[in-house]
Amino acid sequence: MDVLKKKRNAVRSQATRLTKETDDILAAEEAPTNEKVSVLLERLRLVKQQLNDVDAAIEPNVKDDEVEAEFEQVIEYGDKIATCICRLNPKKEKTEQASKDKEIRFQATVGSASPAQRIKLPKLEVTKFDGKRKNWQPFWEQFEVAVHKNTELSNIDRLNYLKTLLTGEAVTAIAGLQASGDCYSNAVDILRQRFGNPEALVQDHMQGLIDVKPVFSARSVRALRGLYDEIQARMRGLKALGIEDDGYQAMLYPVLLRALPKELILDYNRSHAENQEEATPPVVDDSGSKTSSSDSSQLTPLHSLLRFFRFELESRERTLEDRPDDAHVIYKHSQPSSAYDLRIHKVMQCMTCALQQMGHEAWNVVGAVLLLAAALVVAWVLERRRKYGLFKRYGIPGPEPSSLVFGHWLELRKDNIGVIEKWIRTYGKLVGFYCGDAPCVILTDLDAIKQCFVREAHRFRDRVPLVMNVEPLRSSLLGLKGDEWKAVRTILNSTFSSAKMKMISRIIEDCTDTTVHILDKKVGVIPGPVDISAMAQGLTMDCITKAVLAWEKAARCRSRPAQIICIVWCACVMIMLFTTQCEFQQNPEDPFLKSLRNTLIARDVPIVSLAVAFPFVRKIAGWLLPYVSYGRFFVLVVDRVRRVIRLRKAREGREKREQGHTVDMLHLMLDAQRKSREMIHGNHGFFMTDDHVVSNCFISLGGGFETTSLALALLIDELARNPREQDQLLEELSSAFPGVENSCEISYDKLQRLKRLDMVVSEGLRKYPPLVFFIARMCYQDVEVAGKVLPAGTRLIVPTWNIHRDPEMWLDPEVFDPERFCDDRKTERHSAAYIPFGLGPRECIGKKFALLELKMALAKLLLRYKFSLNKEKEPTVKFDVPLISINPVKNIVLQVKRRSNCT
Repeated sequence: MDVLKKKRNAVRSQATRLTKETDDILAAEEAPTNEKVSVLLERLRLVKQQLNDVDAAIEPNVKDDEVEAEFEQVIEYGDKIATCICRLNPKKEKTEQASKDKEIRFQATVGSASPAQRIKLPKLEVTKFDGKRKNWQPFWEQFEVAVHKNTELSNIDRLNYLKTLLTGEAVTAIAGLQASGDCYSNAVDILRQRFGNPEALVQDHMQGLIDVKPVFSARSVRALRGLYDEIQARMRGLKALGIEDDGYQAMLYPVLLRALPKELILDYNRSHAENQEEATPPVVDDSGSKTSSSDSSQLTPLHSLLRFFRFELESRERTLEDRPDDAHVIYKHSQPSSAYDLRIHKVMQCMTCALQQMGHEAWNVVGAVLLLAAALVVAWVLERRRKYGLFKRYGIPGPEPSSLVFGHWLELRKDNIGVIEKWIRTYGKLVGFYCGDAPCVILTDLDAIKQCFVREAHRFRDRVPLVMNVEPLRSSLLGLKGDEWKAVRTILNSTFSSAKMKMISRIIEDCTDTTVHILDKKVGVIPGPVDISAMAQGLTMDCITKAVLAWEKAARCRSRPAQIICIVWCACVMIMLFTTQCEFQQNPEDPFLKSLRNTLIARDVPIVSLAVAFPFVRKIAGWLLPYVSYGRFFVLVVDRVRRVIRLRKAREGREKREQGHTVDMLHLMLDAQRKSREMIHGNHGFFMTDDHVVSNCFISLGGGFETTSLALALLIDELARNPREQDQLLEELSSAFPGVENSCEISYDKLQRLKRLDMVVSEGLRKYPPLVFFIARMCYQDVEVAGKVLPAGTRLIVPTWNIHRDPEMWLDPEVFDPERFCDDRKTERHSAAYIPFGLGPRECIGKKFALLELKMALAKLLLRYKFSLNKEKEPTVKFDVPLISINPVKNIVLQVKRRSNCT
């Protein structure tokens, strides 16, 4: 490990030198040569590859508490190198273009006396093979020339090229083969036998001729051209396989008659009867030869019909304008590619014929509309059934959908935890199910989880699409995707660093002191009942609104001018925000607090269920959102944050930061926003906008309120049920912070070094992870996971609750045992077995803030109060899961007693 770190330090030093060299080249007045830029680019790419290899070798040996710091360093150096490459690429293009222009001018002066000119041929790409037999032969001919017969490639390279060029059923056909030279020939044999079998290819071409899509309008030139080209392609394919048209023209002739429009059939019959002996203009056939009337009598009926079809098609292409949406075309048919599609094709054909027979009389309009609606419903049902067969085709086990419209969504809404537990016991560690028409997979295999979320995180880069993809969710880290997410995450990482948390800790300690002050009024040395759930909600709400959203009723200022500015500013805030006295602990029935609580625990939201079942409803829901209750709550929060931001920016420049000024998260985000304007991310540059700041403040409110308050209430409840654990933790806190029970400050650094406190908090989050259905990623390409191929478009979900309570991973998972997280046992645990904040690059960015809240609150409360159950055998807490987070059925109420040494 030490050798690898020394090697990485050397590579990083080289990367720093190359970065400086890049800056020098770009800052120089003299333009660099193309050779110099190319060499520097190649060196940067080589260093980037070496750095990636060393990081990959170090990653398995990284300790859990060092994972976040490692990710930050890897992202930092990768971003530096990527920035240099992006800045050098335009220089390289300019120098190359200048060289080309110079060469062209030189050749122009030489003229015809120059020898043969060198021509750069275009790059040829091999078309991917999707598992359709008709596409096998063209694919194999290209692949054979480019890869199979390339003597410079090894069999392992050929196999890797082959796998990257396969999609759909072709990938499934060779799934499981290892990347070795021997497996390449096996893979080729498997593909040839399955897709290149001559008999199967002949059958596929014949079936394609039988199932050609009919054209109903002679004016739809594009559809006619498609029909003609399809027939010719199939006939050429059969001829290449040694099947002449003599053997199937008797079958194809009536099929073609049925597929052509009636107008063309009438014209064909009329011209065939009247012009049997008359001269007809010569026509060039597919072989390139001219056929005259003397040859016409020699033609078979099929060739005669094809000859007439081509002549009419070329005439229409020269004279008629293509009208794909012609009034005569009632339904746009598509080539059936499966059993379900074939049934849809036949249903639509029957409906279309019925509609055409009705005519266009006014009294038949209602019947036509009803028939068309019925056809669309049948098509939708068959298409939904086809989608629900996706996992069967890929061999992924799972239950049958309980609803054709909602899939398994309604079943999960009733008992999220219980249903998932039953599926895991029945189908194993990889279970496929459907939310609406979206395919989802539950994964509980720890090695596979680490593969998808850490080692191959680039394949599962984005979170699943939001059901309500509207602002302020769209611009938050939950809704952003790809490079925009990476840029915003990189900027915000500094905001949530340990140094910044130390600055925020003062606000959180003040909020906790308020909680202690309120409890002192309620209880004394005699135990009294206290609603711990309400207390925790008020505390976390107070912390978030003051430390993140900056909804503070007063500012800390010392100088006289600064006090005047702050008074004016606070007055503006009071007027514009209606009320900014965020005393949620003093008033548990605050309307804002109640609205937030009701929004987060709402279960029956019809618009959400409709958006899951019908994706097009999401657009409508976005338009209607401001007019529903929780939509108005979104608007209220966003409006408040935007106004605070405007006031902060208006105050900027008039007031210098004073010593002792309290820094909040909004202040840090605005600082990061200002710095991001001077940085370049990606090819086109990027800086964080106000929408990003507002959206991430909103997510901090929605994601940090319920989860942290619930975790705190459940932790206190567990300590009340385990007095021995409460006493051990109290002993550590008393030795670390003597006198804190009498309103002394708690040091942030000491708080982070308390081992027992960290073990208790970790065990609480292990037993009660607030978010049970939230760690999810999108799979954008077919990838093998846990021995199965996940199809592109699948949503990969990791059920935190089930993993944290799996008896195979945790001994006696229902028992509260902080010793699980002692230093000796941490090394024995799989790194993916404990994931309350997720894992990988998209791990919860507010992890440090939430842990600081929990530890500060526990330290302050336990040093001053003793918590116990109301009854000796108090029943365990029962939970409900409205959407993705757990929620106690009843509030947690405990007996609270002030300790005797507290004044």
